[in-house]
Amino acid sequence: MKQTLPRILCVDDEYMNLVLLDAMLSPCGYEIVPVSNGAAALELLEKEHFDLCLLDVMMPGIDGFEVCRRIKAAGGQRQIPVVLLTAYSGKEHRILGIEAGAEDFICKPLDAAEVQARVKMLLQVQQLAELNRRQEEQEKSQLEEQLQHAQKLESVALLASGVAHDFNNMLCVIIGHATLALGGTVPGQAARGSLEQILKAAEKSAELTRQLLHFASRQSVEPKVANLNLLTAGTFKMLQRLIGEGIDLAWIPGEDLWPVKVDPSQIDQILANLCVNARDAIAGVGKVTIETGNCVLQEGDCGCSAELTPGEYVRLSVSDNGCGMDQQTRDRIFEPFFTTKGIGKGTGLGLPTVWRSARENNGCIKVQSEQGSGTTFTLYLPRQAVAAAPEPLRAVALDAPRGEETILLVEDEPALLEMTATVLTGQGYRVMAAASPGEAIKMAGEVPGGIALLLTDVVMPDLSGRDLATRLLAGNPELKCLFMSGYSADVIAHHGVSDEGAHFIQKPFTISHLATRVREAIDGGS
Repeated sequence: MKQTLPRILCVDDEYMNLVLLDAMLSPCGYEIVPVSNGAAALELLEKEHFDLCLLDVMMPGIDGFEVCRRIKAAGGQRQIPVVLLTAYSGKEHRILGIEAGAEDFICKPLDAAEVQARVKMLLQVQQLAELNRRQEEQEKSQLEEQLQHAQKLESVALLASGVAHDFNNMLCVIIGHATLALGGTVPGQAARGSLEQILKAAEKSAELTRQLLHFASRQSVEPKVANLNLLTAGTFKMLQRLIGEGIDLAWIPGEDLWPVKVDPSQIDQILANLCVNARDAIAGVGKVTIETGNCVLQEGDCGCSAELTPGEYVRLSVSDNGCGMDQQTRDRIFEPFFTTKGIGKGTGLGLPTVWRSARENNGCIKVQSEQGSGTTFTLYLPRQAVAAAPEPLRAVALDAPRGEETILLVEDEPALLEMTATVLTGQGYRVMAAASPGEAIKMAGEVPGGIALLLTDVVMPDLSGRDLATRLLAGNPELKCLFMSGYSADVIAHHGVSDEGAHFIQKPFTISHLATRVREAIDGGS
């Protein structure tokens, strides 16, 4: 590509001065465009681009000061440096030149070395200013793009939260009725196996909803002591579908793995993001390997995080034999919105989400990669002294806590209201079911002081669960309250239910979990 020479507009009514300027500057690699008067110069500046203007002061018609003022006032060429040329060296001319906006002042007779030096300096300054301007425009464009990404994510998050609420309500109904039906069967009965599969599918769906809300940063972290091998095995089939058939997914579980304390849904999200990243780094066929193991980190192994100290850890690594990364890319991979993928193929949020999830679980993520040699991401999680407890049988409700108190149940979803009332009645409670806050207030007025517990949805038309509780507590200070919702943690917090001491149960819930939380709320206070 041919390099464009810096263009200098030389304006002087003396022909020999123009010849002299051309002789001084053309050998330096500049394109010289001569003009004999100010009007012609202004007309040319409107049509063409120049990097510098050398302008004689004393000219017939429009003098150099006026030409300079008009150049600086014009939109397209206002940034062009102007050097005034004059035979007058007095202070008055210099002041007029400065007021007109000139960058420099050269006195005649012209000295070649001085002219060349001043022109070179001003062009360098102009080039630097142009680079800064382009950088500012690029940064502005990137910020606008990031803002659009953030707005899209916020829209998705709001939509996800609303969908999750309705979805969790339906899952609650499915889990409740399936559990009730399962309680009426005996081992070996044909329907029992089908009901157990319905419950497993419903609980898995509830977990997927939690993953969606967490990815949108709208769900609180719920760590528990667990075995990474079991968590990885549970999501392995989903990961196989995620990366496709052309890539071999290998799973190498470590032996006698130490327990860790993590949010299981975050581990699922970390694995999904790392496997997608590995898949996209492979052109055609390739291999991705997931591996776990115990390890002891020494001094010098903990440079990735100030919070990662020497000690015993469980590692979870995802490796690929893809294209790898150079140092410049490795330095930026955890930056939000940074992506090496094409437009529309990546948001730049996958690896930042992995980094955030690692930090939230007191861990650290390391990366090893070289161009052409693949990439390995390794998550380090601190060892827990307590072994992971076996998963309880959620479907069993026969041994759930019972009671005889009166419960005011408020839920605007009819199917869930009916199912919850049926469950609580089956546990021995007297249930007053209300489909709206207004109906609940009316019912409470009919039995003053006789209600032991208010079990209410949080987000409802007309009145929130928290505001309903406040009204009812004014007439019955001994009333206990238990809030329930299928919305995400931040929505619940906005409605004041995350306050210390408030009893809360997240939808969808099992019969056993509901019965336990009801009993805790009645016995433990509001």
